[in-house]
Amino acid sequence: MDPNTELAAALAAMRDDTGKLPAFTSLGGYTMAYYTQDGLTVCAPCANKEDTSDPVIAGDVYWEGPELECDDCVIESAYGDPDAPNLDAMVRAYVIAGLWSTTDYSDPEKEDSGGDPLDANFGPEDMAPEAMASIRKDCEAFIASAGDDLHGMDAGQAGHDFLLTRDGHGA
Repeated sequence: MDPNTELAAALAAMRDDTGKLPAFTSLGGYTMAYYTQDGLTVCAPCANKEDTSDPVIAGDVYWEGPELECDDCVIESAYGDPDAPNLDAMVRAYVIAGLWSTTDYSDPEKEDSGGDPLDANFGPEDMAPEAMASIRKDCEAFIASAGDDLHGMDAGQAGHDFLLTRDGHGA
């Protein structure tokens, strides 16, 4: 199969029911980044813009690395920047897992289905500063109590697993 055809098919499979490219994966809530024909990296909102002068040709999870900028947006990696303090990556992954694993019952038409995952409408930047401070404190306490058990574990994965286990999902 032609590589361009394969890329187009993969990109089409990523789109949701409305034809939009997701900001996060449906399983795990990992951050997505998209790549244009001219070689730019763009976030999901920019990838979904109507302007097709530089069309999106591929997309993938942005696992880790520094924040990337596109237009007026910022793309944060799923597990943060490996050179950033580990606590920041753990807190971010904790928040993303919480948004992904929690539903929003604000649409009465979707109450029977459990509502939409919060990450469909919100991101870490929407969290109240007080909530972020509380989460940070909880993650600091978890790191202190876990001691050597976290040695060698990715901080982002630790945050993701901490939230899922704490909320009874298991990880």
